[in-house]
Amino acid sequence: MIKISVVIRTKNESDWIGHCLTQVFKQDEVEAEVIIVDNNSTDQTLSIAQRFPIKTIVQIGNYSPGRALNMGIT
Repeated sequence: MIKISVVIRTKNESDWIGHCLTQVFKQDEVEAEVIIVDNNSTDQTLSIAQRFPIKTIVQIGNYSPGRALNMGIT
């Protein structure tokens, strides 16, 4: 089985994060570890994400796409 890491950047993404994570964990040809990098979401993004076997949730305050990805892979 192939193992992969998936870094997902979020900021108030409660409308789609559940569907996104369902699809990631639905894959049967890869074993995915998921890392969420969240920019101070004020909606239900994190509570929805915590229903899934997320490896890590990283909180950042000053969001930039590149920085978020770098934080997720370190």
